[in-house]
Amino acid sequence: SSGMLSVCAAKDPVVYRYLVQADLTKPFPRPTAVFNRSEYSHHFKEGMYDGVVSSGTFLQGHVGPEALPELCRVVRSGGVMVFSIRPSYFEETSEQWFACLQSCGMREVSVRMMPYNKDGLQAPIVSSYKL
Repeated sequence: SSGMLSVCAAKDPVVYRYLVQADLTKPFPRPTAVFNRSEYSHHFKEGMYDGVVSSGTFLQGHVGPEALPELCRVVRSGGVMVFSIRPSYFEETSEQWFACLQSCGMREVSVRMMPYNKDGLQAPIVSSYKL
């Protein structure tokens, strides 16, 4: 959301220098033949990132495993993906997550239960790497 992007931009403009609001369930914008630095944040080349980290994104009614193909596409070979999934959602859909990761060329390394919020909720953290 634009509100979350504003929070990121205010925290650390160096770390969060390229911010894009996008629908994770749709293909990301692809690069044109030539683009300059100001256009960089709007284009996602295949394998352009060493990794993807996500927390608080994957939950019922928000974003599910259908977002994984595009996230996997922008991770380079040997790159990693680490993300949390709302516990009840993961219990209902775990096979879909694993099947999608595998079909995208990712290999599951681990699923660990870790603290998810200040109330003590534990959530699965999925770690994988791209072949």
